[in-house]
Amino acid sequence: MTPAHKDGTENKITDFENFSFTDSEDSVFIELSGENLKKEQKKFNEIAEKIIIEATESGFFKKDFLPYFSEKIRSITQVGFSYRDPFNKNDCLTLEEKKNLNLNTRAKYSRELIDGLTEKGITAAKNQNFIEDMFLRNFHNVSRKCELEQLKETGLKYVIISNCNDERDCKAVGLLKKRWLIDEVPELPLPECNAEYCRCIYMADTNELCSLNIKRRNEK
Repeated sequence: MTPAHKDGTENKITDFENFSFTDSEDSVFIELSGENLKKEQKKFNEIAEKIIIEATESGFFKKDFLPYFSEKIRSITQVGFSYRDPFNKNDCLTLEEKKNLNLNTRAKYSRELIDGLTEKGITAAKNQNFIEDMFLRNFHNVSRKCELEQLKETGLKYVIISNCNDERDCKAVGLLKKRWLIDEVPELPLPECNAEYCRCIYMADTNELCSLNIKRRNEK
């Protein structure tokens, strides 16, 4: 089973030794255990901290709102792979309030979030997904680093950069879709990347991975 993200990318699980599965009436959940659980907790803690740093440096949020924002971000990075809006949508701006702030009148804006934004943050909120983009940008950056470390641990010598192959990909990545020595592969996102956030991933070279698995089976 592969948990999918709203943005079309996937979180690939290839080692099932430290996973267990539970099911409810309409869902199947993957429960992490052992060393994998510790690694995921560490990863999501790092994601939260990087989001908080970016938010602090962005100038989008009032200083007295940042501790509350940080608490909300830490809460959503502990509950799964996908972004969940942590702000109260039961109390939203009225149509007139959105017009006065020059915001998208068709979008729902949490009053508690808007009240915590600076003038610069209000401008950023014209993209109603600006916090989700911040989450996904840091999620992918940290996840890629962890994925590359895991690929190195398997003993692979090569990796491939894979994109989502849609209109949201940056043009720069098209030139790099080839097999790379694992110690020479470019760090993502690329300096030339102009996407809202980089969705590219590092993948094992399938042929090398198959050969490595066959070799290990024969050695047993």
